[in-house]
Amino acid sequence: MRKILLILLLLSAPLPAAEFRPYPEAAISIEQWQTYFDAVRLEFGETMQEEPEVNLVLFHDESTATYYAFTIPANPAHPAWVTRRVVEQDGEVAVEQTGYFAGDEAPFADLFDAFSDLSDELGEEFKNE
Repeated sequence: MRKILLILLLLSAPLPAAEFRPYPEAAISIEQWQTYFDAVRLEFGETMQEEPEVNLVLFHDESTATYYAFTIPANPAHPAWVTRRVVEQDGEVAVEQTGYFAGDEAPFADLFDAFSDLSDELGEEFKNE
């Protein structure tokens, strides 16, 4: 009986939000990539946007202004993802970014840099508003 109650409590508890930095290093295993992708898809699946022209699947968490971009197999950086979130630092709005890869580092670095450029542009837009 105690086991059943414990299981019911665990199943009814709200799922924690996907961690912004779930791993200590950017280089991860394919299993870690899949585990995180599954967790984000489970939590934010209703926000999923497929972007085949850039070989990405996007999710977002409106409550924390967090955006997840996962590669699909046609992307040279696959398997990888980049997460960005809008934060306030010292009274100014900024964009934090992190990312992980289970494939080749060079294409991941290109992907990460492309998102960094977007984050910089977004940060400038916030400053100008």
